Amino acid sequence: MAAGSAVVTKAAYCTCHNRDMHCPATSTQRELFTRAAQLLNAKPVATSECFATGGAVLGRVTLAQPYSGGPGSHSGVLDAFLKVTWEAEEISGLRAQAAWHSDWSAPLLAAGPIPKTESTGATFGAIMALGQTGLLPTDADLVTAIGRLHTDLAAVDTTELVPLTAWFSALGDLAQTPRQLPAWAGHVLDYGQETARKLLAQQDNLTALHGDAHHRNLLNFSTPDKSEPDWKFIDPKALYGDRTFDYVNIVFNPDLAQSANPKTLLARARSIAALANIELFTYLRWVGAYGCLSALWHLESDPESAEAMTKLGIAKFAFNQALHTGGPA
Repeated sequence: MAAGSAVVTKAAYCTCHNRDMHCPATSTQRELFTRAAQLLNAKPVATSECFATGGAVLGRVTLAQPYSGGPGSHSGVLDAFLKVTWEAEEISGLRAQAAWHSDWSAPLLAAGPIPKTESTGATFGAIMALGQTGLLPTDADLVTAIGRLHTDLAAVDTTELVPLTAWFSALGDLAQTPRQLPAWAGHVLDYGQETARKLLAQQDNLTALHGDAHHRNLLNFSTPDKSEPDWKFIDPKALYGDRTFDYVNIVFNPDLAQSANPKTLLARARSIAALANIELFTYLRWVGAYGCLSALWHLESDPESAEAMTKLGIAKFAFNQALHTGGPA
């Protein structure tokens, strides 16, 4: 985690307990958002309500020009997006995004810590240009962008990145997980724990990782005068470990229910592994391990989570298919 990043508890701000949920911002969150915007020389857009996730409050802002805090020069008023977070992992990700000078990572126009007050702990805010949300990247687009991001990040300082061994810590302590699960789901979690342990002990091609590379975190920043998309990543988790991990989230997105279709899942896994030059056996094992980890995160907030069951189903299928491949060549 980023050194020196004090964090307030979730209870201070958070009404969304799932990191993937979007909820209306509370009055406390709106006040925090407004104060962060002022400190970063921005103005909230009155017609756009900010919203909250499990670890941040987000919304649109405008930057009055001239503005010298970001890359290049801009004129007039620049529409932008502000994210304010109190979670250690989110703060670490924003710090990394500010430091990553890659054509495949969205640059931040402004970023910095938000000073404490009597009623808030330390938080961190970052402003970036608005990406276009109408066009989703293909799986191939994601594979290409991930590979080029890894190349650009080959020389970055990794001391403040979160190692995958820490990221998977929840899966390493299943004894603390409530087992109000069908027997098959419990067996998948146990198998996932053992598989993750082996994968983490045998990591190869270590690199800085985005950590949450999926279709909605790769945005098109193309300008109207360009005919081709200009893909850039947002919201990195800033991890460090085996490069294969950055490709696993692709198959769980952009629609989880469709991703769970066995024929579609296997076809996509084969294509992604081939494009990324990864052995299918290894890729499927990482998919299964991550499916178990992500399911646990859902179960922490909802012991009866349907999404968790879907992800465990995908993990089970991935593990079975890995066994059918006969292992690495």
